[in-house]
Amino acid sequence: DCTLTVTADVTATAAFAVCPVGVAYVDKRAGGAGTGASWADAFTDVQDALGLYEACGSYGAIWVATGIYTPGVAATDTFTMPPGVALYGGFAGGESSLGERDWVANPTILSGDIGGDDRVDVNGVVTATSNINGDNAYHVLWLDGVNGGPITQTTVIDGFFVTAGRAAGAGEPDTYGGGMYCAGGGSDNECSPKIVNVIFSGNSATTAGGAMYNGGYEGGTSDPSLQNVTFSGNSAGWGGGAMVNNGNGGGVSSPSLVNVTFRGNSAGDSGGAMFSSFGPQGSGAKLANVIFWGNTAPNGDHLYSLDSSMVISHTLVPSSTASIYGSGIIWGPGNITDTGAYTTADIFVDAAGGDLRLAGGSPAVDAGDNSAVPVGVTTDLGGDPRIVNGRVDLGAYEQQQPHIGVAKTASPTANVRFQGIVTYTVVFSNTGTADPAVVLTDTLPSGTNFAYWVDQSGATYADNIVRWSGVLTGGSVISVTFAVTNTASGGATITNTAYLSGSAGAVSSVATFGATADSYPTGSGLWSQVFAPCPTRCKRVIPAGATITLDQDIDLDGDFEIEPGGTFNANGKTVTLTGDQAQTLTGNPLTFYSLVVNKTNRTDTVTIVGKLKVTRKLTVRSGKLISASDYEDIEIEENGELQLTNDIAVSGHFTNSGTLDTNGFGIIFDG
Repeated sequence: DCTLTVTADVTATAAFAVCPVGVAYVDKRAGGAGTGASWADAFTDVQDALGLYEACGSYGAIWVATGIYTPGVAATDTFTMPPGVALYGGFAGGESSLGERDWVANPTILSGDIGGDDRVDVNGVVTATSNINGDNAYHVLWLDGVNGGPITQTTVIDGFFVTAGRAAGAGEPDTYGGGMYCAGGGSDNECSPKIVNVIFSGNSATTAGGAMYNGGYEGGTSDPSLQNVTFSGNSAGWGGGAMVNNGNGGGVSSPSLVNVTFRGNSAGDSGGAMFSSFGPQGSGAKLANVIFWGNTAPNGDHLYSLDSSMVISHTLVPSSTASIYGSGIIWGPGNITDTGAYTTADIFVDAAGGDLRLAGGSPAVDAGDNSAVPVGVTTDLGGDPRIVNGRVDLGAYEQQQPHIGVAKTASPTANVRFQGIVTYTVVFSNTGTADPAVVLTDTLPSGTNFAYWVDQSGATYADNIVRWSGVLTGGSVISVTFAVTNTASGGATITNTAYLSGSAGAVSSVATFGATADSYPTGSGLWSQVFAPCPTRCKRVIPAGATITLDQDIDLDGDFEIEPGGTFNANGKTVTLTGDQAQTLTGNPLTFYSLVVNKTNRTDTVTIVGKLKVTRKLTVRSGKLISASDYEDIEIEENGELQLTNDIAVSGHFTNSGTLDTNGFGIIFDG
């Protein structure tokens, strides 16, 4: 650690005690010490971390967790990027390595909406400058390569939305670069950061460079490098709705743009997407694998070049006079300029909805230059592989192969009663391109019977199989829900697998539920054939409509129930009640031929709920039988006890060597 010394021109909060080592953390939800030393003690403001970096003279990187961050409360407040800082967004909070972040799942917003009154989408992003209301920051990001030292490629902005900047001040520089102002003007000054995985949306400037102003004029240099970046819904009152590259007066402004998309930007006069001005040093943007589409301006809908030596290769840009204005452009190989046959729907999945991924059949697919992709760039703006099918696409997003997935769930998942209903839901999706031949098959397992549809969604049921087939378009999610009747019992686990197959492969998902621990027969018939052995102590139940015939003497250590409408035929066999757990026999009537109570302990109880009838002999060998019933013969042995709950009739012999608790009731001998 190092001690922080605050000079007169540096603002710092009281929490700044020491300079962090390695990484400083920012999470607006944090409630710790606010030192930036860990996620728990993270700064809650991005500018605090940037200010500390400037005061410390570098300490590595700044990791920013998901959320919306504004630079302050005044229009002149901005996120000031000092030279050498690496600012990374896309963290959930808690990560320990850069590779764990996911900027798609954890949107991290740098916003100029200081008043909190702009109209925004669900992520807090302004999608069009017409949605800006009230006061906004003049510049969301300020990169000062003039007063703060040269800004080079060691200064990184990676994994953010930059939105709602509104450069509407009294004059330069506050009418330029609403999203980002890159100040490199003046002799020997430089502003050339690396910008990766960034979305510039809904920024404006009253003069020029709605989203980005790169100033390398008067002998300075401004050569940012951009990879996997989109510009959409940005505007400027005069020129460069998205970007201005200014190399006037002997300077250089030659940003490098690789896999960048400009869509829906506008300017009041020149260059709806980009305006580049001349410079004698060969100033001009270098574009490769770029898309221009749907930008507007009176002079050059997409590009306005004022002798700027702009180099364009492997780029989709309409080449009509209205689309490109000016001179000095150097056209390299691989450009797609004859775009008259295409509509926006042919290019993007849903441009109007903000989805700038490539549509199926887009001319931008496999049209790029692999050699232009910087070393180390392996993913696109969506976090997916950057090169698919061996050749890179144009724009910030790579069209992926069909990427199908399936997830199956069951409800309820435990203790499902016999003949109870279980609801299965199968959700399948495609996050890649359209797959024309997707098939879902779900064969119902033993222990279930199809009951009814809840949400059919085009699926069918036949021959014990739920099936769906058809085209699964990119981005689609389909849910199929149906109910089954549980025919399993005895604590069985029922496993069901749904299979989804398509042109890119097959996936599956398993759902399970546990049947009631009670044991039910598979149907009417002989006891030994319709009742499965219980792995542990269980309750045997004869349900309504079932007739069970005892075909052998049996021992029962669990409960036994004959439901109304069920039939039990003792068939001259003996049932012995065993174990050390209390047992309950339920039914009306409960008819046995020979019933033996032989519990482990004398105090172990057997309780009759209903009416017990033993047609041959009841023997209480060990344990306590609580009953109000009629019997042929009764024998109570030394360790046995019979407790009456009503008068009983005995038509045969009565032998008592144990305990008889009449409980005030009588025994009627009618034999």
